[in-house]
Amino acid sequence: IGGSLRLTFADVPLGKVIRGYAGLSYFLARDGLGTPVELKDFAGDRELGRYEHHDEWGFREFEFATGDFAGTTQNVDFEIRSELPSKRDFCFTAETF
Repeated sequence: IGGSLRLTFADVPLGKVIRGYAGLSYFLARDGLGTPVELKDFAGDRELGRYEHHDEWGFREFEFATGDFAGTTQNVDFEIRSELPSKRDFCFTAETF
């Protein structure tokens, strides 16, 4: 049980932070019965941060500091995971500042 998806964005010019918003479909999450969804962010091979989303949160902001990657260009990966991924229609947006 459990599933994950990894998305890679190549050659991203990084600022000081990666900031975004994440959420789940209200129709599927309104009863609050789903397992949390974890979003991990990586630059190169280093984890920048983790965000855990719960059904009842709606669309919520997250932010990860880029540390010494600020001012460089890196591959940026997002890994999305949930213990019971069925009906976990998770979406997110992210940008760097």
